[in-house]
Amino acid sequence: MTEQKTAYSSRQLISVAEIASTLALSRGVAGFEAIQQLEQAVQTRRLCQNLYAPHQRWQHGSSADRNSGTPASNSQQIWQSLATKAKQRHHGDKDDFNHPTAASTWHLLAGDVFEFAQQGGLSVVAANAVRDLAVRYNPELAELAATAAIDARTATVDATLNQGNTLPEPTLAVPVAEAPEPKRAKRRTWMDVCGPYIAQTYKSGQYTTALHLYKKLMETAGTEGSPFTKGTGDNRGSLFIVETNRLLPEKTFKTNWVKIRAL
Repeated sequence: MTEQKTAYSSRQLISVAEIASTLALSRGVAGFEAIQQLEQAVQTRRLCQNLYAPHQRWQHGSSADRNSGTPASNSQQIWQSLATKAKQRHHGDKDDFNHPTAASTWHLLAGDVFEFAQQGGLSVVAANAVRDLAVRYNPELAELAATAAIDARTATVDATLNQGNTLPEPTLAVPVAEAPEPKRAKRRTWMDVCGPYIAQTYKSGQYTTALHLYKKLMETAGTEGSPFTKGTGDNRGSLFIVETNRLLPEKTFKTNWVKIRAL
């Protein structure tokens, strides 16, 4: 039974080494680790195992045309060998991308590489990098790649919107009683401050006019118990209230004579 051939151009072949390097750079891993990951993808059937040799007549001689389009019959064993050799690091970190020689000998079809990027399991960055690599070797895949990119963006937007639609349960605001405004202390008038002393003085003598009482308060101003002191300078001749630091002019005193007598 002859193996079924796949119709493709030799230009659509991508070496395992180049695929591994692209995957490694996009995922931030070493090249030898990427080869192991590719082999694991083959094992889990996320990547087609079929490997193809480059179609150079110096490699195949007169059988080049016969071998064209036919995958290696032992592709599975080749993958296992690549993974084993990839584990044998050569000298140090600088050899992380020194793939086994066979990685450059064997190739995958660009279409299979593209399907690998579509299968899932890769990050968005890695999937885009692998997909772009496949398109470079098979431009016919460009339209599919554009559709895949749109689908990926749509899925991202939908996920974001779905997260946004999951709104937390509204919490009822508990009304907070407003603190009462602090009561401002009532400003004491001259009558509040001096009224008791004025009433005491008024009742202790015989004062028929506001002027007579005012003069008496001037005489006692500055003595013990008096809320007054005598004005000086421009305030000379007027009573000065010590507590409020204000004058009590004679005119004001006369105006309030009725109130004073009622104290």
